[in-house]
Amino acid sequence: MRICVATMYTADIANYGVLSAENKVAYARRHGYEAVIVRDTLDPSRVPAWSKVRLLIDLVEQFDWVFWTDADSLVMNSRVALTSLISEAGDVDMILGSDVVSPVNTGHWLVKNCEWTKLFLRRVWDEPPDPTRRAPPWDQGSVTRILAGDSSARDRVRILPPRALNSTVGRYFKPTGLGSNWETIYRAQHRVSEYRPGDFIIHFMFCKDPRRRYAGMAAYHRRWRACED
Repeated sequence: MRICVATMYTADIANYGVLSAENKVAYARRHGYEAVIVRDTLDPSRVPAWSKVRLLIDLVEQFDWVFWTDADSLVMNSRVALTSLISEAGDVDMILGSDVVSPVNTGHWLVKNCEWTKLFLRRVWDEPPDPTRRAPPWDQGSVTRILAGDSSARDRVRILPPRALNSTVGRYFKPTGLGSNWETIYRAQHRVSEYRPGDFIIHFMFCKDPRRRYAGMAAYHRRWRACED
């Protein structure tokens, strides 16, 4: 089975993007996967998060499975194999994470090389950002809306619980942009996705302060390196 691990970072987040890239390359090498690191957005007309969709469209033709992983995350348990996640998910074409705010989190995303997945990715790419303009213009909203309206997705997509792909660290939780409900979100996050040793991936998705995010990434990158060494 040919598997690719893909990630991307732009110049404005390179301070922690390089830490994440080193981590993901080492993980891929350990398991015999190919790693693809992109260092610039693939479509300047959209916010950088959309580049993952463009990259998945391009890469899925070349591999059996492609694993997208956001630049604000680190693999902490490199013993976890993607082949195991794929096997445990059963006969599906796509595997997604989730979090306490959204039923789907596209920060970590496994896609299979098949016609259904290719069509799905093209639908996501072709759908404009939220037409109501009430949601951020990211890919995750489009994925969520399309999945909700596609009855065929029920048997083709597996959505994993938060800690499976998106463990978080309360110390680096920054409630910027979450409005007055941030305390409720924080408590829920701590209960269902707080990182525990042995978890696969830490995702700093709720830490919106760049300096705080870098501090968290650097601290856990050092922990990862100590375990690897």
